[in-house]
Amino acid sequence: MLRRSKSRPVGTYDLLVSLQMANLEVVEWFARTFGGTVKGYLGARKNHLPTYRWARATRDAEAFLRSVLPWLKVKRPEAQIAICYRLTILPRNTSLSPRLAAERDAMYDVLKGLKRAAVGITANQSGATANA
Repeated sequence: MLRRSKSRPVGTYDLLVSLQMANLEVVEWFARTFGGTVKGYLGARKNHLPTYRWARATRDAEAFLRSVLPWLKVKRPEAQIAICYRLTILPRNTSLSPRLAAERDAMYDVLKGLKRAAVGITANQSGATANA
């Protein structure tokens, strides 16, 4: 949900929420229901289906997360951290204090850890081991 901003100072991240799948109907429903953009991607290999990606960024991503938060189970902690991150956004041309930059970096690190844990859970549910 947070990705490091390459062109801005340390402690600056972009909030992005996205869904990518081969089912265009579901992706278009997300766009109709929550706004945002849809892009198509060719399969990486000849035998792969094309996929479609819906995305919302910054304020729109925060609004989406707030609207779906009551129904989130697995992704709830990630959504809550992303919403907290948005509360740290400063007005333009305001310098970022080292303390706030460290807070944001900590949020990013926690999100990374949650994503890694979720990958392990998914792999274990499908019968694979997390350390394989």
